[in-house]
Amino acid sequence: FVIATIAVVIDSQSLISISFSCVKQAMALGCFPRLKIVHTSRKRMGQIYIPVINSFLMIMYIIVVSAFRSTTDITNAY
Repeated sequence: FVIATIAVVIDSQSLISISFSCVKQAMALGCFPRLKIVHTSRKRMGQIYIPVINSFLMIMYIIVVSAFRSTTDITNAY
């Protein structure tokens, strides 16, 4: 259970960062519709939050976790 939890936390953080970065770049190139971007830090460039993408990822994680139905299956998947 502990290994599965740690793996999910690491995976979710990397997926969120990658998703935000890719969507921002796609919007800059005009390949993605405009979404609300919140800059979370005035000191560091690139610290962004996109509420729509975050909600989408949350729903997808809930679907994936509920599809596995057990922590053993999630651990084996990782």
